[in-house]
Amino acid sequence: MEETVEQLPLGEGLDIGALAPDFSLPDADGSIQSLSDYSGQKLVVVFYRMGT
Repeated sequence: MEETVEQLPLGEGLDIGALAPDFSLPDADGSIQSLSDYSGQKLVVVFYRMGT
């Protein structure tokens, strides 16, 4: 998986109500999921570190 990380300057972020930029990440099963796949739906994104 190609990794691209864009960071905002410290202390900056999205404004309340702003659209989040699209991103893709592997899910717990290794399938790639994109934020845009859920456009128009309510979505909660939870990030966690899986143990090895």
